[in-house]
Amino acid sequence: MSGRATTINGKIDLAITAQESGDYSSAIAYLLSAKMLIAGLPDSGHGDNTLKWRGGEIDAMIVDLRKMKAASTGMQFQTIEYTRPGTS
Repeated sequence: MSGRATTINGKIDLAITAQESGDYSSAIAYLLSAKMLIAGLPDSGHGDNTLKWRGGEIDAMIVDLRKMKAASTGMQFQTIEYTRPGTS
């Protein structure tokens, strides 16, 4: 398992380096790879200690990177919420 954890950490380090240099596409690709590696890991535990793998934080980073990529090319994201009349 330590080999997989090292690979995941390496992908995240590469994503950070890419993001810091403005290469948002590569940063997104590295985070997606890390998320795929995490998805294949089972939660584990020993006694009262448990280890749970979470990919949600990576999803949030990917959303941010996509916004940064769009902003760097002149595009902007805007959230629009539609509520049907008569419903709350």
